[in-house]
Parts: sequence; C-alpha cells; structure tokens
Amino acid sequence: MSESIRARRGRLLAALALLAGVAALVLVGPGAMDARAATTTIDDCEAGTYFDAATDTCVDAPEGTFVADDKAPSPTPCPVGTYQDQTKQTRCEDVPIGSEATGAAADGTRATGVRLCPQGTFQDEPSRAACKPIPLGRAGTGGGDDGRGSTGTTACAIGTFRGDAATTGCLPAPAGTFVADEGRSAPTPCPAGRFQDGTGKPECKVIPLGSGGSGGLDDGTRSTGTTLCATGTFRGDATTTRCTPAPAGRFVATTGATSATACSVGTFQPATGQTSCIPAPAGSFVPTTGSNAAALCRPGTYMGSTGASQCTTASRGYYVPRAGATSQLACASSTTTGATTCESNAVPADEGLDDGVSLRADGDPCPPGTWSETGTVPPGGTCIPARPGTFVAGEGGTAELDCPPGTFSDSFGLDACVTAPPGTYVPVAGSAEPLPCEGSTILGATECDEVSLATPAVLEDTPARTGMGSSSWLLILGGVLGVGAGVLFLFERRRPGFLATLLGGGGNAKGPSDRTKRAATAEPAPPAPPDAATTDVLEWDELLDDPEDL
Repeated sequence: MSESIRARRGRLLAALALLAGVAALVLVGPGAMDARAATTTIDDCEAGTYFDAATDTCVDAPEGTFVADDKAPSPTPCPVGTYQDQTKQTRCEDVPIGSEATGAAADGTRATGVRLCPQGTFQDEPSRAACKPIPLGRAGTGGGDDGRGSTGTTACAIGTFRGDAATTGCLPAPAGTFVADEGRSAPTPCPAGRFQDGTGKPECKVIPLGSGGSGGLDDGTRSTGTTLCATGTFRGDATTTRCTPAPAGRFVATTGATSATACSVGTFQPATGQTSCIPAPAGSFVPTTGSNAAALCRPGTYMGSTGASQCTTASRGYYVPRAGATSQLACASSTTTGATTCESNAVPADEGLDDGVSLRADGDPCPPGTWSETGTVPPGGTCIPARPGTFVAGEGGTAELDCPPGTFSDSFGLDACVTAPPGTYVPVAGSAEPLPCEGSTILGATECDEVSLATPAVLEDTPARTGMGSSSWLLILGGVLGVGAGVLFLFERRRPGFLATLLGGGGNAKGPSDRTKRAATAEPAPPAPPDAATTDVLEWDELLDDPEDL
C-alpha cells in the first residue's frame, strides 16, 4: 500500500472519531455533566440539618431534636428538661418554671412541647421534665387564677385548709368547724358545748347556757347555731350541747332555762320533761321537795284537801282505820288522838242486814273491783265499778287498770282478770273477751300460732279441734241412755209385759224382714217427744199403741 493511501485512511479515521465525539456531546448534553459535577455530600449540610445517606440529601432536624453544627450525620434528641416544637433548629429550649415538658420519649428526651403545671402541682425550678405535687396543707403560688402554672407553695393560713390533692388553693373552714393553725389539711369540728355559724374561723363560740346547739351531729359536735331550750327542758352544763328534759320531781315552766325547779312540798311529778308539778291528792301528802310521788296518809291520819305537805292526826273521839283517808270517823270510845280502831263502832257478827246494803261509811276505802279519785267512798255515793277489760285488785283503788295481754275481764266490778283458756288468746291489754285460736293449748296465750289444717296427724291428736273433750262425750252418752230408759219405761206403763217380750225375744216382735218391709213403705215417722210434760205427752204416747211402732 502506498504512503498516500495510508495517509488518507488515517485522516478518515480521525475525522470519524471527531464526528463520534461531536455526536456524543449532542446526545448527552451539557446538563448531565453539570449534575455529575453537583452531587450532594455531608460537607454540603449546614447547622439545623443532617446528611441522609439513603437519599444523599441534607434533611431538616425534626421537632424534639436539633443539629448544632454543620456536616452532621444525624440530629441530636433534646435532653431531659428541654424541648423543641419546631424543625431545623440548632438547639432545644429549657422548660420554664411552672411548666413541664410534653411529647417526650419514655426516657424524658425528645420533648416536643411544654405546658403549665396542672392543678395540685407546681415547679419552682427550670429545665425540669415534670411538675411536683403540692403538699397537703399548702397552696400553690405564682400560677394563674385557674390554679395552673404554680411556681411555688405556701402554707394554708389560719382558718383555711387544703386536703384535696387535685386542687391548688386552700379552702375556708365550713360552719361548725375551725382551723386554729397554719398548714392544716382538714378543719376541726366544734366540740360539744360550742358552735360556729361562720366560715374560715380560727375557733368556735361557746353555746350560751339556757340554749342548745343546732345543726350539728348526734354526738353534739359541729353545731352551726343555737336555739333557746323549750319549756320542760334546760341546759346548765357548758360541756354539753343539747337541752335536757326536766327529771322526775322537777319542772321547767319557761324557755331558756339553765336548771330545773324542784317540786315544792305538797306537790310531785312522776314524769320527765314537764312544765309543772301535781298537787298531792286528798288522802295523801308530799313532805319534801323534788318528790316524784305522793304518799298516802297513814292509818290514824287523814287529809281532806289537795296539795298537803303532811296529814292531820285523828282527833279525840274520832278514828281513821285505813291509809289514804280523806276524813276522820266519829268514835265515842276513842280517848286518844291518832286512833286507828273503834270498839264501839264494831258491827256484831249476828246483826242481819238486807242484801245490797253497804257497811262502808263515807271516807272508807273503795272495795276491790271499784275505785274513786280519792280511793274512798264519796259522801252519799258509791265507788265506780271497774269496766270490762279492766280490774281493781285491792281496797282503796284510785283508778282501774287494764287487764294485761293474755287475760281479760268480761263484766263490771272485777278485782282480777281471767286467764285466757286454751283455744283462745288475748294479744292486747284492756280486752273484755278472748279471741278464738284453733288448736292452741297454751293457758294465757298472747298470740295465736294456729296448727295447720293440712296436717292430718295434728288434727287427730289435738282434742281441741273436736270442740268437746272426753267429759263432754260422757255427758252426752249419759243423756242418751237416760232418754232411752225413759222411753222404755213409758212403753212398759202403757203396755205391761212389753219389756219381758222384748227381752225374751217373743210376743209381737217382728222379724227383720217385716221391719225392712215397713221401712220400704216410707210412712211418716212419729213426731219427736215434746220438751215439757204437757197434754202433748199423752197424744204422742197414743201414737205408740200400735205394736208396729216398736
């Protein structure tokens, strides 16, 4: 090959290579080369961002983290006590006092926010992750009116307290209580004898004597007010709260009393809480003050008026035979005072008196079964008989008494009640008759537990259910036998030899077949015998003349 040919080939190849390069530049373009030259590296990441190798890009630091320097490979979590609520930050913020971090991880880092301390908590230091509970007896300070954001605490003042952990402020002591010291978690109830009608007070007031506490508890504490003691009651003990009923033997006639007044001599009071005393009835006396009962005048003495403090001794020529007399009786043979017997007034044993004539003089005690207000026979009259349902047991009764449950009285003037027999019961006092109680075997029963009718064994074994005992059946059987004997005697009188025929089996006695035949005719039966021996007896007897009637 000649030299010229080789030279032309070389020039052709060079031209082709140049054309290929130009084509490559045209096809790829200049942007591709610029991009290759601009690829991001960690060196390109500034503060607040970090390099993400997965995407070869710089990424903003998220909330709860920060990037303080350039060329950071990752963000840094906000430490405990700090927070960051924005992205692409170079540092975290300290949690301020009165606040706590929010949105943090379990270890307290990466907090994304902050909030005020809730009620019942406080924080007096910065850069703290959480608030502290306010101790009971103290209140939060430095916060808002809603009780949040407390930056400190202070002891509750006198008259106030705080015992609820969910609250922030102290509360005033309510009525009926007080708070005497600072830093208390609860109020103190007013003790017995004291009250408090205001709130937030350091002490209670004394309940005035003659008044009682009101609005408190049953034990006399926590009284919120006072009220005057009513009539019949009093209060004179400063250590108590309630008004006390006047005891027996005493009375209180006015309101606001500090003590009860003793009944004077000649009067008494058996009940409590009363406003006056009762004069001693005639025939009795009360010798001392503060008595709860009157005493009957002793035999040999008497008293005809009420309210006496002592009885009058029977004068010479008189006597008083019993206690509780309202007058003295004349006695010609009496030569001393205070006589209790009189020989000249004795009634001979053989002296006859018409029935119904009372031997009792005016002033003598009412007999058993009767009574009067004084217990004696009134002048020109008689004592009152006890009504049904009541009784008067002995002499000199001043009132009728109700028969107790289990007993009754069914007529006037009884001196004792009747015990309810078996088969009956009396559930209440003052009964005039018992109530039926089927099956009861108790004497003097006050309630009825009836035997169940569905128990045959009990019915068979309980004679009370038949209505008659064995003695009643014997009486009925005796009556039937007596009537039969009378009929047989009548037959024998009208038809001599009838008994001999009947006993001997002969005579006109009919056989069983004849009786059966007569029964089949259904003839009317002879009438029953009359109750009394009248002319009807003869007519009834004549009906039996026919032997067939036998």
